[in-house]
Amino acid sequence: LDIFTRNNDLVAAIKSKKLDDDTKILVEPRVATTSMINSNLGLLDEVEKNLVKSDFEIIAAVGGADLRTKSGSYVDTRSTGAIVGAARTLKKADGLLTFGAFAEYGRGNYSAHLDNGTSGWGNANFGGLGIFVEKEDYDGAYYGGSLRGGRISTDFRGIINDTSTSYDSDNNYYALHLAGGRKFAVSPKGTMDIYGKAFYTYQEGTGAKLSTGEHYQFGSVNSLRLRLGGRYNYKINDQSIVYAGLAYEYEFGGKATATYQGESAPSPNPRGGSGMLELGWKGKTSKAMTVGVKMNGWVGHKQGIGGTVTMNWEF
Repeated sequence: LDIFTRNNDLVAAIKSKKLDDDTKILVEPRVATTSMINSNLGLLDEVEKNLVKSDFEIIAAVGGADLRTKSGSYVDTRSTGAIVGAARTLKKADGLLTFGAFAEYGRGNYSAHLDNGTSGWGNANFGGLGIFVEKEDYDGAYYGGSLRGGRISTDFRGIINDTSTSYDSDNNYYALHLAGGRKFAVSPKGTMDIYGKAFYTYQEGTGAKLSTGEHYQFGSVNSLRLRLGGRYNYKINDQSIVYAGLAYEYEFGGKATATYQGESAPSPNPRGGSGMLELGWKGKTSKAMTVGVKMNGWVGHKQGIGGTVTMNWEF
């Protein structure tokens, strides 16, 4: 309770203070960085889809995405990422067990926009390590997951109430995904892959001092997405396949928060559903090397396009 007096007379008693609505723009970078980290998780997901399942293989992938995420306002992100690692497959009595480890790196830029025209922009880069495992039974059922973690750095520049401000921040991130599905033949050359996946991304809270002197404390961000979908694979010949898929994804979390002197800034919230269409090709380019190329598009709460190139070398 703030008490204001003049000559010992009560002038006003203010029970609470509220930060300007435009301070929401300071929190939007947390939505942008979550989107970038999640894009690299999609890159890992594609690497796992294109595993050759040999005794030992080197895996690599590069990809990029241009996405708009609605958050009560919206954030546009343009990011690229890469993964390099190794995998091994063991033949079991009931199927194949594949496991591996990898390093990842990503970078991108973003622009955030409020409904009243207030905007902010900046860059981010991150790097980390991870592991994954998958079990595929001989009857076509499969299940597995991955765990990864690293550190992300972000900068922000924007204008609030005609005043320019900026800040830099760093924080750790962790991500987990679990998946399960089943592949079955629908024609002599066609197979169907029906799957369900859960993706969880966590960014630690962090603090940042604005160039204008204020110190904001940013809360942790928890993103939980569930995806259900199917992919049809058509075998062109013994060396290559083409595929097409549809999926629906729902973001249950992802809300970003911040406080200044104990008062909360407005929070962007990317919760909502999106649809995905994917088209791709996978084939052997040599005896030891397999290459995959995929494009995907998003509509709904998340909008935009992305692409991935994967490479596997068998040993």
